[in-house]
Amino acid sequence: MSDTISEELSALPEYLQYIPTVIEVQKYLGGSGKPAVVFDLVLDRVEKSKKLFTESAIPSPSKLNNEMQRVRKTLVHAGLLDSIQKGVWTLTKKGLSIEPSDIDLHQLNEIRKKVDKEYREKHKIKFPGKTSQSEVKKSAPYDFRRMLIDRMRELAPADFEKICQEILSKSGFKRLRISGRNDDESCDGECIFQENPLMRSYVLFRFKCEERLVEAEEIKDFRRTMARRADKGIFMTMSFFSADAKWEAQREGVSPIALVDKEKLVRMMERFKIRIEAK
Repeated sequence: MSDTISEELSALPEYLQYIPTVIEVQKYLGGSGKPAVVFDLVLDRVEKSKKLFTESAIPSPSKLNNEMQRVRKTLVHAGLLDSIQKGVWTLTKKGLSIEPSDIDLHQLNEIRKKVDKEYREKHKIKFPGKTSQSEVKKSAPYDFRRMLIDRMRELAPADFEKICQEILSKSGFKRLRISGRNDDESCDGECIFQENPLMRSYVLFRFKCEERLVEAEEIKDFRRTMARRADKGIFMTMSFFSADAKWEAQREGVSPIALVDKEKLVRMMERFKIRIEAK
């Protein structure tokens, strides 16, 4: 790879560089495959051919998992990946016909920026400017939290998921992995919490980047997903939970589900010093 090409690629979001390999893997699988299988094959190819990427270090599985969620969103909006079937990545006719070497990453980056802009406009998002440390100290904690919530509204779902994963990681959860996607603004995943040297809990989580009140039926749906797979659950949302949803989450005789609404999310971001960079 020439220095000029390397410089051009380095100016793009890192995850876009995985797209040709993802298309190659999807074709190898016949055009369709489960995310876990796709991720494993992509990681295998990355390990065998680092020259395809601008970074010399091989990405960790957890980092690659985060990048793959961004890849999926970009491929869906570019019309290369089908978004209808849950839990399976399937190339469209357009995706099957294109050669990995013919993919224009700069064009995909423009699609990404256009989609993100439309998402912000659809939700009537107004992104506040950067705030200096002195201004933050002068403002009340409540005002600062409201500003942080406004900034979170500007996030794309994949970025919201990254923040949620960071919160869980800093809370002591290990081996975090996105295992499935329900729609463009909701995903499921799994992780482990080591309570002590002798006991560990298997935990499922759901991240929902949508400002709509979460009702009890959604908690029941999540618990059905948890069945026979996890001891406990965590539901994190950019909205709030209804009273019935809160009752359902802690109902006796069933696996408990910890609820994290946007106010609690902000408090945890403050506690763990998780920052949202202005774009």
